[in-house]
Amino acid sequence: MSPKLSRGWITPSKWAVLLLAALACNACIVFVSTSPTLLSEATIVFVAKDGSGLFVHSLRVTLVDVAGAWRMDGLTASDGSFRCGVRAGVTRVRAEVVPPAGYVLARSDSWPRQLDVSSGGNIVIEVRLTAR
Repeated sequence: MSPKLSRGWITPSKWAVLLLAALACNACIVFVSTSPTLLSEATIVFVAKDGSGLFVHSLRVTLVDVAGAWRMDGLTASDGSFRCGVRAGVTRVRAEVVPPAGYVLARSDSWPRQLDVSSGGNIVIEVRLTAR
């Protein structure tokens, strides 16, 4: 008679692999926030839309501290938005936008603009574009 191994038992090496996998999963948690962080005093969100109200991606946004101490630029994402955390101490920025190929700024919008930034505040700027 040969000894039979129970199929319900997990060997110690399998427990170790399961434990390592569980620990690795916990280490991969990413925290995403749209609120101001310790490095920023305010959040500015640019939202690009066309005449039909559809979101426009790849609008270039450039923000420059009017005192010249800080600068940031980027593109709107597929949801039409570009989020920017403004550095602490910045109180006024100059915002400039450049439309992607195939679009022009709506005539009612005047760019570049100067924006007052309040400590801990959120500013949402809607940019209207017209397809060529």
